[in-house]
Amino acid sequence: CIGNFPYLEELILDGNNLDDENTIFPKLSHLHTLMLNKNNLKNIFQLIERIRQAYPTLEHLSLLGNAACPCQIHSTDEISSTNIYAQNRLEENYRHLVIYRIPTLKFLDSTEISANERRLAMQLGDILYSIAEMKKSTIS
Repeated sequence: CIGNFPYLEELILDGNNLDDENTIFPKLSHLHTLMLNKNNLKNIFQLIERIRQAYPTLEHLSLLGNAACPCQIHSTDEISSTNIYAQNRLEENYRHLVIYRIPTLKFLDSTEISANERRLAMQLGDILYSIAEMKKSTIS
């Protein structure tokens, strides 16, 4: 029924058990804020494509608490220094990937996107997508 509100600008769907298979994103050309925290979204590539097609003016996106989003808050007691490094790299790649595919974003997961981060995302975006496609083709 969200599609019945074509001028909707903000949509908060936190904690609604949304998943990759059953969630439909209706086209809302005025939507600028989308919060999908704490759902069951797992496939970041599929999710990004569906979001960017449905919401062409999106500026704020938050995906925290989904398997598709590696950005989590951890205490330093829970993770070794090696795992912290790996987690940071995963988070950086995730951010670059999302910023590259949704260039209208100004904030991702409550963090402002800097000019430097955007520039790096534009440089790395094709590479990150190519790596992901190669991984998918070797798994199939």
